[in-house]
Amino acid sequence: MGGKVTVNGEQSKSRRKIGYGKGEIMIISFNSALLGTYKVKTELLDEWKKYTNSLFGNVGMEALAEIEKAGTFEVVGKGHYTMFYRTNLNVGDSVVGVTEEELKAFCEKIERDTKWESGTVLNQK
Repeated sequence: MGGKVTVNGEQSKSRRKIGYGKGEIMIISFNSALLGTYKVKTELLDEWKKYTNSLFGNVGMEALAEIEKAGTFEVVGKGHYTMFYRTNLNVGDSVVGVTEEELKAFCEKIERDTKWESGTVLNQK
């Protein structure tokens, strides 16, 4: 969508720029609250399969099969320049990735009990 815009009777001289110029940084949002352990909502697995197949085809279905096989998985970070969050699972040499929408719709985050991770043994006799 190119062209000039008229605002207050004056035409803008700028054009829509495609890509990034020297010194510009692409910013991709990263929701760190999504990091952690997840389990699949089994009652929504068929819906997730339809969704994945429609968007990502066979490659997505292989990744989803790996998630289904594992039962639980870790979201460990976000891939560079992508909408996918990296997991601890692999299909061959590729890391399985999930989108924020998939995590929110088809998975349940497992909250960890951090009070037992301090290394302190309680009620020791």
